[in-house]
Amino acid sequence: MILGGGRAGFYLAQRLLTSGLIVKIIEQDEQRCTYLASSLKGALVICGDGTDLDLLQDESLGEMDALVSLTGNDEENLMLALLGKQQRVPKVVAKVSRSNFVPLIEQLGIDRAVNPVLISAAEIVRFIQGGQIASLSLMFGGQAEAVEIVVPADAPIIGRRLAEAQIPRGLVIGAIVRRGQVLIPDGASIVEAHDRVIAFCLHSELPTLDKLFYPKQRRLWHELWHSGKGPRKPSTH
Repeated sequence: MILGGGRAGFYLAQRLLTSGLIVKIIEQDEQRCTYLASSLKGALVICGDGTDLDLLQDESLGEMDALVSLTGNDEENLMLALLGKQQRVPKVVAKVSRSNFVPLIEQLGIDRAVNPVLISAAEIVRFIQGGQIASLSLMFGGQAEAVEIVVPADAPIIGRRLAEAQIPRGLVIGAIVRRGQVLIPDGASIVEAHDRVIAFCLHSELPTLDKLFYPKQRRLWHELWHSGKGPRKPSTH
């Protein structure tokens, strides 16, 4: 659930949808809701006040796997994040612009506070999804990413020549760091467990990146569904 359908909420929802997740957005402005509904195919857009407790309960806040509060008001975001923790939402993120609020975050038990100037939608996605992403940066106006991945021991790509891995043109394996040495890969290169792989990826090819580096039972969004309480079935919300 995303509270606030501004630019940050829009791009975050777009990224989550690309990753195959189910997204619900609550936005108060009716005109903005119309835009979100037409632009984010697959997202459920609710036109309403995200600070309305009755509305949040009606929309099954307590059944969500993650809550991201991105309203324009720091106090509201902190309050809503705290409400999410009280409702036992596994992962809670709040947008906080003012640095003097940061010391409150740990005291309130909020998982993460993000400064909109310093963090991208992609980074929020990585936090929600989990996975061994070491670092990333956005390129080409947010249409692509440079991603550094610590290769899991059971990654499907391990042991296969890159030429045989069916890597699409929108995904480039740019470098492999192995035991401190940087290797520039070619079609004959083979990825090993615990390598650090630098990949350049268009957003449209994120599912392919996911399939290559994460086994089917533990995709990038695995931690969203499994938050330390045992297996959970994906919510329909």
